Amino acid sequence: KKVLVTPVGFKYVAQHILKGGVLMGGEESGGIWVQGHIPERDGALMGCLLAELISYEGRGLGELLDDLRKEYGEFLYWREDVEVDEGRKREIQKELSFFDPGPRLGEKVKEISRIDGLKYIFQDHSWLMIRPSGTEHVVRIYAEASSEERLKNLMEVGLDFVRG
Repeated sequence: KKVLVTPVGFKYVAQHILKGGVLMGGEESGGIWVQGHIPERDGALMGCLLAELISYEGRGLGELLDDLRKEYGEFLYWREDVEVDEGRKREIQKELSFFDPGPRLGEKVKEISRIDGLKYIFQDHSWLMIRPSGTEHVVRIYAEASSEERLKNLMEVGLDFVRG
């Protein structure tokens, strides 16, 4: 099982779908695709498949999510969009290549992904991503962690950086 990460936008996911061999594809805004259907996100189909899963399992969505958490651990996600003027956005784009959130968190960054923005991945698999929008006067900050406290700390570092 291999996970492919693409830049933001379903068009990048669709490129892999069209090559074949992809089981499922999705994007941040909730667009999901599954094998055997047209290579486009389909919310109505996903809703039907989710209803079918709940019916088949005979349990509620909350119970099914609890099972996932038991098997894979807690997963918490936060995104915040910070409006900036074009000048600040350009500054952030330049400063990002030098930014290291590790010292502020008291640890080293394990890996940096530059696929779309900069995503700082830590030893515990939590991450912080800062991504200036290509079309809006916005910088998006994302974080994922296994605890509320860790998530809050990651976001504070990202927000402080973006706000200068």
